[in-house]
Amino acid sequence: MRKLSILLKLSILLHSSCAFAETFIWKVTSTGDDISKGGTLREAILNANAKGAPKGIIDSTITNIIQINIPGNPDPTITLSTEPPLIFSNMEIQGNAGG
Repeated sequence: MRKLSILLKLSILLHSSCAFAETFIWKVTSTGDDISKGGTLREAILNANAKGAPKGIIDSTITNIIQINIPGNPDPTITLSTEPPLIFSNMEIQGNAGG
């Protein structure tokens, strides 16, 4: 009986300490840099940072995926008007030219 009790307590402890991973997907559909128009790479990076590194501390349970899919353009070039934002989160960038 004591062995069962110890195993049960250990199981509860391990389960309660496990973090659940979250994945967020941000879509880039524009080659522009104006975040007010949406769908820009800059906006995606800023959103990913906000989710994956609140208060500047990286949350290792969160993964951000930035999907670049610019429709109608077989060879898109994203031009940033200023330096890109620093990346403060777990981030994967995927591309698909020509949407």
